Amino acid sequence: MKHLILTCLLFLGHVVLQDLHAETLAELNTEYTAKRTSGLQRLNDAAKLQLEGVKQGQMSAGSLAGANATNAAIADLPTITANPTKPPSITAESLPPEAGRILTDHSAKVCAGLVGLNKLYIPRYEALKTVLLQQGDLNNANAADGKAREMNQENSVLTPMMNVKDNSSGKDAPADKPFTIECYVDGNTELHITKEGFYWAVLGGEAKVGIKDDEQEPCYVNGSRWKPKWRTQGTRGPDMCDLYPFPIRSLELTAEVVSTTNARYGKAQIRGPISSGLKGDHFVVNVPDPEGGSAWYKIRLKPVGTP
Repeated sequence: MKHLILTCLLFLGHVVLQDLHAETLAELNTEYTAKRTSGLQRLNDAAKLQLEGVKQGQMSAGSLAGANATNAAIADLPTITANPTKPPSITAESLPPEAGRILTDHSAKVCAGLVGLNKLYIPRYEALKTVLLQQGDLNNANAADGKAREMNQENSVLTPMMNVKDNSSGKDAPADKPFTIECYVDGNTELHITKEGFYWAVLGGEAKVGIKDDEQEPCYVNGSRWKPKWRTQGTRGPDMCDLYPFPIRSLELTAEVVSTTNARYGKAQIRGPISSGLKGDHFVVNVPDPEGGSAWYKIRLKPVGTP
């Protein structure tokens, strides 16, 4: 039906085409803003939850100064504003080291998430700009070009902030440590890992990652829940999900299957081997899963040279 309506509109002339592309640009802006807002909100909520745990620990330990400083950090945490990456103003010496590490990690994740989101949308705005120019809609073509330029400029500012130092421990954030990803997989699927984070891509007509009995099962990153959001409707691919912010300095990684089971903590299954390697600026883990049915895969990734 959507294609039929579009075909009819093409016969209505140049003015209607301009209105159609203007609406398309508006829809793309709305989609981008919604994903940006929800992603930032999710990161802020997670950081606040972690800081609440630190505050409770300080209260249990009888440290009023530590509890008050952490509570102030929670209130000052960047929210959904024009500048969501503004550094917290909390500088009290009584701020517990763990709270400082959480704030530093949060900042890095926000920057990585925005950079990753922008990288996904810049090509879409540039493609739309070309279409609008071909249709003679100069105003909206300029608007699309301006949005792409704005995101490129933001990325140039945020990228250096993704690897800030964690002064409370003297270590870089994020740490170069092994991490695990658990997910319910059915058929040929790829895990794409970038320096900003990672996402799943379904290559053919298989069920999308996490789909079990038409319901979306969460994935788990180091035990933390992640419910991927897909670009298109339906339970089967091909498709790709949204980016999970997870800053990684080096893509020199190795990947191994820790377990394959019929349920997350269920009976072990024997499945075909995975493969992995660099493809351009992505480290890609291919999960062919040629066997019938689905399985929970727990995959461990680690930087080369780490135990």
